[in-house]
Amino acid sequence: MDVLWRLNPHAREGLVPLGRVATVLMVAVCLACVGAALGLWRLRRWGYWTAMAILGINLLGDATNALVLGTGER
Repeated sequence: MDVLWRLNPHAREGLVPLGRVATVLMVAVCLACVGAALGLWRLRRWGYWTAMAILGINLLGDATNALVLGTGER
């Protein structure tokens, strides 16, 4: 994992203090992505909306981080 943490050291700073909760969150994200991928693969409308929800949540999180942390601190 050390190689991956070098790619995004801020992620480690945020996830390590969460402990097992971080693992549960990552599993939930993984399952949501698998669900969206299956739905998109099967050309289902719910797959499209699941993917859009995941992307929207990610966009909201990134925008919040940019506003709270600012662009000059990273």
